[in-house]
Amino acid sequence: MSRLLVTAGHVVVGARSDGTVESIADGGILIEDGRILGVGPAAALRREDPSVPTIGGPDDIALPGFVDAHHHVGITPTQLGIPSESLELWSLMLGRGRPVDPYLDTLVSGLELLRSGVTTVQHLAGVHDDPTTAAETDDAILRAYTDLGMRVSYSVGIVDQNRLFVDGQAAAVAALPSPDGAEIAAWLTAWHVPPAEQLQRGYRDLRGRWDGQAGGRIRIQLAPTNLHWCSDEALELVAEASRIDDVPMHMHLLETPYQRVAGLRRSGRGSVGHLEELGVLSPRLTIGHGVHVDEGDIDLLAAHGVSLCHNPSSNLRLKSGIAPVVDYLERGIPVALGIDEAGLADDRDMLLEMKLAYNLHRHPGIGTRSPTAGEVLGMATVHGARTTSFGDDIGRLSPGARADLVLLDRRRLSGAYLSDEVPVEDAVVHRARPEHVRVVLIDGEVVVDDGVVRTVSEAEVFAEVAAQMATPWPEREAVEHRSQLLVEVARRHYADWLEEGATR
Repeated sequence: MSRLLVTAGHVVVGARSDGTVESIADGGILIEDGRILGVGPAAALRREDPSVPTIGGPDDIALPGFVDAHHHVGITPTQLGIPSESLELWSLMLGRGRPVDPYLDTLVSGLELLRSGVTTVQHLAGVHDDPTTAAETDDAILRAYTDLGMRVSYSVGIVDQNRLFVDGQAAAVAALPSPDGAEIAAWLTAWHVPPAEQLQRGYRDLRGRWDGQAGGRIRIQLAPTNLHWCSDEALELVAEASRIDDVPMHMHLLETPYQRVAGLRRSGRGSVGHLEELGVLSPRLTIGHGVHVDEGDIDLLAAHGVSLCHNPSSNLRLKSGIAPVVDYLERGIPVALGIDEAGLADDRDMLLEMKLAYNLHRHPGIGTRSPTAGEVLGMATVHGARTTSFGDDIGRLSPGARADLVLLDRRRLSGAYLSDEVPVEDAVVHRARPEHVRVVLIDGEVVVDDGVVRTVSEAEVFAEVAAQMATPWPEREAVEHRSQLLVEVARRHYADWLEEGATR
């Protein structure tokens, strides 16, 4: 049996439901074969096995590994030359971004995630422009996570309609001049795959190849990508597969005001009510973003045990708005935290995302409710874990859980001075930065040591990306033309939507 003792001046066992955290001063975590065997005072654990190898010390803070509960890409859209814009335009602009090798792309973001203490990622698979290469892309991404040593819950996206606009595309495409309209129509036809076939090839086949691989660090789950991207048939098929296999679903929902209008046009009950009618709402479902909801929507989500994944940076960058997170918390809805395509600093810094989640919802007034540091820590750990297929195996430093944890350097975090009266969760949420991440363990294995990722060479990855991106890209002119054309059409298409939304 392989044992390891991790010691720390503060061991944060996990976040409680009341917004506080459970912590142990001068604590230790005893690990055996990748799982936590015991948690308690370090001296007592050392007495049980005086010869056990030990890492950490009194100047460290030990925390559960963070969970990025909503992730997409490595090289960011900004790095590819795509500006931040309203989501309905930005998603069309993405088409002009140069393709990046999926294996290298995943390594790039994984390196950043690990350095900020993220041990588990909810990877939301993108929409494949070429369905014939989808399996190769999925395999490349999962090989990258295997090489990084990260834990990943890989969510297979299901999309069968409205690829361009939230309410369809036939009329807009037909109005385009020739040959542009014909070319885009042919592209959309080649892209379309029936939902039953997507479930078989994209989900069941992938699940057969990868679920439980890499020592159990890879799990496959489902992602009906958004209400407007899925027909009722697709939603019902996915919900049934989720029930049969008992796997979670992660679904973008009500991210923008345009999506709210589209939901009301589709059903008088709106997006959330329509999902209830289709039997999609359940404790297996997490909605991503959930910005443009009303009280009735939140009540329905709470009644069905649905979770929210809060993506504050993305919501701001893409002009989507600010989710009413306090209302979700007051209804007892579990709130996870996701960085999405990139955070405020155009990187994958979970510690910065936690700061934003804490400060964004501090509404004016002496008596107003705001998230506590403990609640934000819970978003990045235990509630993030709930949205994945790993569940209670991660998110807390409890006996029996997987040994995924982070050691922060408290001396560097403190700076010139930090009062002993500052609760450890406040110290972490307010002050911690990636340069304070000293050690990261996944399944009890050290993957970050002295702030450096040991599983993959960053220098080699960056050099290979640079070399590939320096090669000619013959399709550039054509894809940029198509993207520009569609953005112009979209500006006209959505011109009066917000006026309509304001009257409904």
